[in-house]
Amino acid sequence: MMKRLMYLNFLLLALVFASCSSDDDSGNNNGGSEIPDTLASGELFGEPFTANGSSADLTEGFGEERITVFLSSEDVDCETNQFSDAYTITISGPRSEGTTSDVFVNFSDPNSEDFISVGSGIDYEIISITDTEIEAKIRVSSSDGENNLEGKFTAPICSDEG
Repeated sequence: MMKRLMYLNFLLLALVFASCSSDDDSGNNNGGSEIPDTLASGELFGEPFTANGSSADLTEGFGEERITVFLSSEDVDCETNQFSDAYTITISGPRSEGTTSDVFVNFSDPNSEDFISVGSGIDYEIISITDTEIEAKIRVSSSDGENNLEGKFTAPICSDEG
């Protein structure tokens, strides 16, 4: 139940921040260096993390079409409930190809109910989005340095709810 509340709070925060974002955001907050094409990996609460599984849902809030991607170190897909503890990183951003800084990332500790939300300093690029999957690249790091993710991922789109 706590994970569900945390997810709902995350979506609400993402929508609030999205409605307050600036069109002047460049989406290039890390010195202009390109995000690598390697599989997305990094650290999750100080432990190594590799995005071995994923799923995505289409959402809409305040009249804006968005996509939420759920990443896991486990081999999961649309068969795994999005509120499952298996999904430890959640990414919410606009549902359009290209680069943006209008994105929010939630890192959830798999060993507790702790989480950290990051809403700035994120490089995010949707390479392609179809009716069935999203391919994207991301570079994000939390201010405490214990959570970061960099690289490319592909996620099946599990819903077409908007």
